[in-house]
Amino acid sequence: MRDFRVHVPGDCIASELAKDNAAALSQMKRFMGADIRPSTTGSYLRSVMK
Repeated sequence: MRDFRVHVPGDCIASELAKDNAAALSQMKRFMGADIRPSTTGSYLRSVMK
């Protein structure tokens, strides 16, 4: 994706069903290389602040 870093905190998305959340996160990770770690992890917070 044009050399952008994509961050989608896995605990900050919403769908009607949990399986839809899992499918969306899986696709974002696989096709866009998205960082989908939960927003509460220290390593996630450090990576976003770079």
